[in-house]
Amino acid sequence: MSNNRVKKITDFNEMKRPVKKKKHEVPVSQQTNSMDLFEVWFTAHWKLAATVLAAIVLVIVIGVIGWHISAAQKKAVQREIAAAASITELENVIAKYPENVNTAAAAMKLSSLYLAQKNYAKAYDALYKASQSTAADTFMRIRAAIDCAGILELQGNTPDAIKALDRIVSNIAVNEAQRAEAAYHSARLSLDKGDVKKAEIALAAINLSRASADSTDPYAIWALKAANLKKQIPAAPAKKAAVPAKKK
Repeated sequence: MSNNRVKKITDFNEMKRPVKKKKHEVPVSQQTNSMDLFEVWFTAHWKLAATVLAAIVLVIVIGVIGWHISAAQKKAVQREIAAAASITELENVIAKYPENVNTAAAAMKLSSLYLAQKNYAKAYDALYKASQSTAADTFMRIRAAIDCAGILELQGNTPDAIKALDRIVSNIAVNEAQRAEAAYHSARLSLDKGDVKKAEIALAAINLSRASADSTDPYAIWALKAANLKKQIPAAPAKKAAVPAKKK
């Protein structure tokens, strides 16, 4: 075989051989993990880190202290409202904390004191404000509204009392026991006026099958009162059978 021929074969074989890739060696100085990097950064910026950490701790401490102060203030207000007993004291705390959640209860207490004096106008005013309070829960507002209707009854304003009670009955956001109570009083007042039809409509809003003398469920108690009231409604007179006309 000629020298030229051998050279060509050798060159061809060299071309087919895979080229070995050189390994990329990372300098030892760069062979560090995240913990090492943090240590390097912390060493260089430890004053900044300490300042940031101190600021975070201070914010947390201030928040905790503020929460305790706020809780203590709320308890102090609750004690002040609860301690009010006279008309003057109650009027003062109601004026001082109009948006407090406990103010509605103070207003109801104030109303009872005015009722004892038969000052119905001021008793109604105190209860009406409680019924409109945005701070009080729904139960307290409706309790005050039902009692407002009671004062209207005492004042002889039965029509407005019935209207106020019927608004409660039609409000599906009110719990069922309070709606049953309002319906019972609406029926009672309607029956006192001689409006039997209106009384029956009010009683129809109460599930009388839930009436029970032994139950502690408020709904069952009002259902029992309603069932007893229904017995007082006179039965409708029986219709007389038509008499056939006599043949001439």
